[in-house]
Amino acid sequence: MRDPDKKLNLSAPVAVKVEKCVAECLTIMADYTKISADEIVNTALRRFIVTHKDYFPGNVPNLDERLK
Repeated sequence: MRDPDKKLNLSAPVAVKVEKCVAECLTIMADYTKISADEIVNTALRRFIVTHKDYFPGNVPNLDERLK
């Protein structure tokens, strides 16, 4: 659930290519919820990272702290 009081520091641009249907869904979600596409993507990627820590080498310092 979205915490409206949590302020995100969305300051690092990342350029990626996604499937057309993913881009369309992102636009629809952002329009419907009034949550920016940046915030939706940030939240989705954070959740992916947390559930796929096995994609990281074992020497990434403070990974959990970075995601708080």
